[in-house]
Amino acid sequence: MLTLLVTMILIIRKIPGAFLISLLLGTGIGYLFGVNGSFTGAASLSFEPLKKVFMQMDFSGVTDVAFWSGVFSLTMVVVFETVGLTFGQTRQLGHEKRLGKVLQTSSVMVFLSGIFGTSPTVSALESGSMSASGAKTGLASITAGLLFLSAFFLMPFLAVIPGSAVAPILIVIGMSMVQEVREMKFENEADIFASLLIIVFIPFTYSIADGIAAGFVAYPILNAFVKRKEKVSRILYVIAALFLLQFIIQWI
Repeated sequence: MLTLLVTMILIIRKIPGAFLISLLLGTGIGYLFGVNGSFTGAASLSFEPLKKVFMQMDFSGVTDVAFWSGVFSLTMVVVFETVGLTFGQTRQLGHEKRLGKVLQTSSVMVFLSGIFGTSPTVSALESGSMSASGAKTGLASITAGLLFLSAFFLMPFLAVIPGSAVAPILIVIGMSMVQEVREMKFENEADIFASLLIIVFIPFTYSIADGIAAGFVAYPILNAFVKRKEKVSRILYVIAALFLLQFIIQWI
């Protein structure tokens, strides 16, 4: 709580390096209360594990239903989690017109992640810390990429940072993104309820995609009950049906 309050004060006062100061403070407090991670020893860089997964695609199950159900669920999560998060961040920066280029880059990275045998690379909420800190250009992304490379060698030290030191930063980023709600136009209760479902379900389900899914499923249903079916486009009905199918697959 103390770290969160300090982080908010630093952001309000527009102190440069507010998130870094908050991270160091949270790590220090964690050390005092004994909740920090442990130093894991000297860093070692080995590419041996990569050889086991790089270019090791297996299409033997392409005719199985389980294969395609997994592909479908993964596609829905990656697409809507990426679209939802990147749209919010580009809108926050006033670069909505560049959303297409961001999504193109993300799609290429998702494809490459399969080749390298890793989980799909999607936009993360943490990237919002750059815009929240005042970043306006791609230089911030390049800097972040270089810092990720350095993490290969600094991981034993980074393991000391507790989750309680990172959490306040993510909370503040979420607060800054919620400000975009004031730009939404609500014409009736159906619009309000569907939008609130998305906002509430994202943290409750710990998934951006599931939160968006709840709103997309509820929106056409609610509009049907208020007799505004003509307001819902056919593509929304298709997306809602796909999300329902995803929920059914997850439940099964």
